[in-house]
Amino acid sequence: MAGPAIRGTGIIFGHSGHTFSGGVVSTGMQFGAMDFTRDCKVLDIPNSQAETIGKVFWDFKKTLRCTMVPSGTSRSAAVAAMAAGVVKAGVSVTVVSTDGVIAGTYNLLSAKMSRPPDGLVALDVEMENYDDYDVTTTIT
Repeated sequence: MAGPAIRGTGIIFGHSGHTFSGGVVSTGMQFGAMDFTRDCKVLDIPNSQAETIGKVFWDFKKTLRCTMVPSGTSRSAAVAAMAAGVVKAGVSVTVVSTDGVIAGTYNLLSAKMSRPPDGLVALDVEMENYDDYDVTTTIT
């Protein structure tokens, strides 16, 4: 009996080709995990029997979550890179990427530095922006 048929080409995307500027600076950082989500709000339209017969989609947004590890030619350079990444939420971050899907300007929602006892020091950032309106210029 033949094994399962595998179709298509497997592609492994690396995390090179991304830079941040503005609030979070990616200089001195190595990208680890990256998560990109597009979502929106949804309203169900029911009929008289409360069955969904339609949906309304609105408020489209994109969310980008990244984990970065500080690096540098010295310990002090890596510490400085980490300190530059932990900034106040609400700042604008410009993402330049060879992956055109995630490139754009985002609002920084959170920046979290983690120092586990048995692992790498890492910076986790979460950013978002909306498709229809650029809310990076609103007052924080």
